Amino acid sequence: MFCISYSLLTRMPENSVGMRNCRNLRRTGRVATMCLLAIIFVLFPPPVSAAVTVIGNQSLGAAGEIDKNILARIFTGRAVQISGISVMPVNMNAGDPARSDFIRDILQQSDDDYISYWIVRRAIGRGTPPVELNTVGEMVDYVRSTPGAVGYIDTSQTVSGVKILLSLP
Repeated sequence: MFCISYSLLTRMPENSVGMRNCRNLRRTGRVATMCLLAIIFVLFPPPVSAAVTVIGNQSLGAAGEIDKNILARIFTGRAVQISGISVMPVNMNAGDPARSDFIRDILQQSDDDYISYWIVRRAIGRGTPPVELNTVGEMVDYVRSTPGAVGYIDTSQTVSGVKILLSLP
């Protein structure tokens, strides 16, 4: 069945068969659209943001409180010491959800923007990007064994032998 053009509908009585069929088609179209959207959200749910915990080597215990601004300066190479203690940032590999969440929450950047930032900094001789590690285990081991190291992990991971510097929701 088809819907009659608007010019014909305006001349058609309100209770005519053509007008009722047209309304039913519009209603059916809305229902179909809602069903399609529901299926899309079930098959492709929006990404869930994970909480991130910032960890540091035990040597950073005397460094005082570390907040988001200080972390941003550390991970962009603009701060190399905190309270006289040398710090060394450590990243997860690009594409890791914890890295994406950390960069978005702390630096207010995308992962691609962060990579571009470090390409430019290295090209003009203003530093090298943080060391990148593959797994949470490597991150924890590196931070635990390297004085001044600062990294981050998904909050759901349990760790020992490192200092918890900040938890991000």
